[in-house]
Amino acid sequence: GDFGPQISRWTSGYVRTSLGRFGSAAVGYTGQRYYDAEAVSIYSASYSFNVGARAFMTLATSKILGAQNPTQALALLTIPLDMLTSATGSVQSTRQNAETTWIAEASVQRSLPVGEGYGYYLRANNDRTVAGGLLYAGPVGRYTVEAATEQGRAAMRASAAGGIAWVGDTVMFAQPIEQSFAVVKVGELDDVRVLQSNQDVGRTQNGRLALAQIPSLNGVTIALDPLTVPMDVALDRTSRQVVTLPRTGVVVDFAATRQRNALVRLALPS
Repeated sequence: GDFGPQISRWTSGYVRTSLGRFGSAAVGYTGQRYYDAEAVSIYSASYSFNVGARAFMTLATSKILGAQNPTQALALLTIPLDMLTSATGSVQSTRQNAETTWIAEASVQRSLPVGEGYGYYLRANNDRTVAGGLLYAGPVGRYTVEAATEQGRAAMRASAAGGIAWVGDTVMFAQPIEQSFAVVKVGELDDVRVLQSNQDVGRTQNGRLALAQIPSLNGVTIALDPLTVPMDVALDRTSRQVVTLPRTGVVVDFAATRQRNALVRLALPS
């Protein structure tokens, strides 16, 4: 088949600088040279700054030089609503062949947490496009349902993805493994809350929990919530730090031992 023009040389450069309380600025360049097509050069610049106590604004522009020479400008306002949720509004203009088109868009989205939880997104623009989706990350998979309509045409899709964590003598179904993974062991205890870098990532079943989103080559702290451990169980420690190589897994074993306890009630004469 036809794969388009073949690139003979590709170059790029990017510089970003902080302006302190006035925000930050960046400029960039990307150039592509082809064996049998006209070269393309892209020049870009952006400026970002805070708006009030929570929001921030990004102004960006780019110029493409090649077979077509469009100029684009973008103004993007982002408002964080909480740790995972944000709302955005943008206006983008594209000028080409003496014509200018404008697209205004608004969106709200919630990212998936590190462990189990849900996310969503919804966006709409003045080009008759509306799209939305629901995402859920469970103990053994990640599931997505999406729908969109664009200029009178509608489409839907659903997807599911998962992974298998195998380390030592332990094999577990998990969420998709993108970098590295860990299997947490807490004896045979159920419903023990596990945290990864202070974020709730799930609870154990039969003393096991697979963590599929462990970043490679970086120290990550895996901890247990001691309030979810039975009172008659002793742990050698409640947190461990692990470092993994890319596409590998580790066992994080919190040795849990049962203790013999006795409750003594003293009754004193009143």
